[in-house]
Amino acid sequence: MEDNKTNSCYLHGVIAKELTLAFERKGERFFDTVLRTERTSGTEDEIPLTIPERLLCDGLDIGDTVTVVGQFRSWNEFEGEKRKLKLAVFVREFLDEHVMNETNVITIKGYVGKNASIRSTPFGRKITDLLLSVPRQFNKNDHIPVIAWGNNAVFADTFQTGEKIALRGRIQSREYNKADKNGNVVVMKALEVSVSELSIIDEIKDYGFDLIKEVA
Repeated sequence: MEDNKTNSCYLHGVIAKELTLAFERKGERFFDTVLRTERTSGTEDEIPLTIPERLLCDGLDIGDTVTVVGQFRSWNEFEGEKRKLKLAVFVREFLDEHVMNETNVITIKGYVGKNASIRSTPFGRKITDLLLSVPRQFNKNDHIPVIAWGNNAVFADTFQTGEKIALRGRIQSREYNKADKNGNVVVMKALEVSVSELSIIDEIKDYGFDLIKEVA
């Protein structure tokens, strides 16, 4: 399975955080940073990046404008006794120029990890939350939170666990308030994929979108 066919994202934006060492594997180091991308509305999303050291031959500084192609990946991290899902874009390539009309686009295909959950905003707009299990090479899976709006939300509400779906959208960050164990309100950050196109597929290989061809 070519994993860039199940999970591809294209991001163009500005580096917003100094590089820090994330981990080392088989003699290669990997670094974390944050990319700030701007929506057409002017709202900015802050997206964590993980970058192999071999891609950093020219260095990377806060304020640099970059265009990357990668994958939106997940892993579990323990905070005390609690397990928390962490998300970041693993950078596969830096592009020399911005080649798409959009600054933030992702295409993924996978399996619905749990039954959809639909709700409404105070203004009556429908929202459906999904968790998508996306196959990756070496028998791994990424677990990606997905949010669908309006007609896509109504459609997504029909999905059952194990349903195969393909989608196109953007990676968004948002802040929300959560009470801690002492009742204090803490500002939290969430990452998720906001859907623009959505379809049911028969097989994972029958993918309806191909970001790599668009970028090539």
